[in-house]
Amino acid sequence: MNVIKLSTLLLCTFMPSPIRLAIWRLLGFKVGRGCHVAMFSIVVADTIELGHGSVIETLTLVYRPSLFCMGERSRIAGFVRIIGYGGRVELRQQSFIALGCLLDISAHIELGDRSQIGPRCILYSHGGTGLIYNMRYPHRIGKITIGSDCWLGMNCVVHPGIVIGNRVITLPGMVVRCNVPDDTAMIAPVAEHRLIPTSRLLIGVTDEVRRSKIESIFFHLAGVSRGVVSDQIDPHIWRLYFPGGKTLYLPRTDAARLDASKLSSMDDAVWTLFESGVIKGVTTFCFEKLTVYGPWTPFAERLASFLLREGGAHFVFQSTPSRHTPASKDSHETC
Repeated sequence: MNVIKLSTLLLCTFMPSPIRLAIWRLLGFKVGRGCHVAMFSIVVADTIELGHGSVIETLTLVYRPSLFCMGERSRIAGFVRIIGYGGRVELRQQSFIALGCLLDISAHIELGDRSQIGPRCILYSHGGTGLIYNMRYPHRIGKITIGSDCWLGMNCVVHPGIVIGNRVITLPGMVVRCNVPDDTAMIAPVAEHRLIPTSRLLIGVTDEVRRSKIESIFFHLAGVSRGVVSDQIDPHIWRLYFPGGKTLYLPRTDAARLDASKLSSMDDAVWTLFESGVIKGVTTFCFEKLTVYGPWTPFAERLASFLLREGGAHFVFQSTPSRHTPASKDSHETC
């Protein structure tokens, strides 16, 4: 989405419904007759399609789906959050999302004809977490499909990859972890809670998956940073050159070793999965511990901020910056 289109959609937040809808039509969006989008509701999407008579009430947030589609006479109540990048949300005709719901659309969400989602329900298509870097929790992203004439009671939670059939009722507070066939109702079991050892759940993410995740964010950093050059020291070590003589190293395996004598404590940084890869005296990001070992530097602060924004990894520094540490010129630049 270009900046002009994004800015226009955000400015529409403060406009009356007729003006907003007229602007949407000028942008090429499909808007049916009798639609209403209340002031102070934020709607930003690559493509918007509103069927006849569809309504979005005030203080609702719809942010950055690739497709936002509401069928004829569908309605979204206030304080609903529909958030995700690249996913699609499709509400069929006469469907309804009640007050305070949260829909994560990292993958797609589809709500069938005349189906209703009760207050404060959560539909979460994104089963991943920044903890993939340092824990092996299950990780999945999957489309959520809800059929026609369904009702989800208040505070229900639907997991990623779930298909709910037609004419299904889920009582308030239910957690939907598996597909639900047509013409059924979900009710609470006699024993509502069961405790199992956490170790039984740590099966979804292998070390190879975690390494690939780190490599992916490594090359994403190279792609979005200005003036960065990437190369390989050998088949097992990658590095990025930043303007100002800064360098980031990424050993791909445990066997790959860097020579600490050739690294600068102020200008270089290393990413490693395990604590065994920490290099004494050199700023090292350990993804297993989500900790930065070695000296704090403005360059390391830039990397930590980038990982927080783009990778979901919340790193802390083992050593804190000195009050007398001068901030370098590039400390205020963004990666």
